[in-house]
Amino acid sequence: MTRLLSAARCSTIAAVLGASRHEEEMGAYSINGIGHLAVAVRDVEKARETFTRLGFSMGALGRNAALQTAGYSARFADGDSLDLLALEGAHPFTAPAADLLRECEGAAFLGLKADDARAAWAALTAAGLSGGDVVDSAVVDGGQDVRLSVTPVAASAVPGATALVTQRHGRDALWQGEAQTHENSAQGLAAVIVTTAEVDDVAGAYGRLFGTEPSAHGSARMVTTGTAPIVVATPDSLRWTWGDDPLLDRPSPRLAGVVVRVSSRDAAQQALQKSKLPAMGSDGIFRIGSAHAHGILLALTESLDLGRLIPR
Repeated sequence: MTRLLSAARCSTIAAVLGASRHEEEMGAYSINGIGHLAVAVRDVEKARETFTRLGFSMGALGRNAALQTAGYSARFADGDSLDLLALEGAHPFTAPAADLLRECEGAAFLGLKADDARAAWAALTAAGLSGGDVVDSAVVDGGQDVRLSVTPVAASAVPGATALVTQRHGRDALWQGEAQTHENSAQGLAAVIVTTAEVDDVAGAYGRLFGTEPSAHGSARMVTTGTAPIVVATPDSLRWTWGDDPLLDRPSPRLAGVVVRVSSRDAAQQALQKSKLPAMGSDGIFRIGSAHAHGILLALTESLDLGRLIPR
């Protein structure tokens, strides 16, 4: 693990301070959107089997020796991914996920994309939104080393979630290869779901981070990020379509789930039928409850329509 010296921190901030102030006004902080959603699981092999049954092709994510994580990843044509992570040891960045796993499995990390993690760190630090230093690490899979630089966002900027800004070094990185082909025809993350009773406050915090104004869709709010949007909704509004899911009775705000865009409704339906896992389907959206998706609300749809996803 590489630590930045105090002098280096100061010089980095000074070098990007002008840009940081501009980004602060824009709310970008050198962040380019959501690159992945990571689900913390207790038994990563069992989780891989579940998501394979749901029609996802799960490739090895690799082992991060610095953060002490390992797992599997469903890589999508859109360039993002849905990851399953096991914690192999303790690290400050993964402490919230360890706390979550004492309660249940579930959505643990928002992976935010950045071309330069140190520029993002400096901009976040200047705005009082940094959650810690930059950590340089390597992910190893099958003898291939992938260098990463990772820095956390302050919890106040991402209510109910843990967000890590990640820079991938080199075009031959593990996730830069061809996207996987999925039996359910998954193409990318259509939206990330955060549940809370205080939708305006929580959506406002995410909006400030991404430099966008949340838009109202009934009782829900949508925050554009540059890639998949964040949908902030009340537990009651999600019960209209996910039913009496136990996740919706847990304390909030909470990173609750993900909507995955598919290219074929028929392929998604066939994969779910083949899985023999309980799924609910209406208005072209297939939903899997948290009890059958390792703690997350999961939806598959050809296009994101909040009026159908969250009708109230």
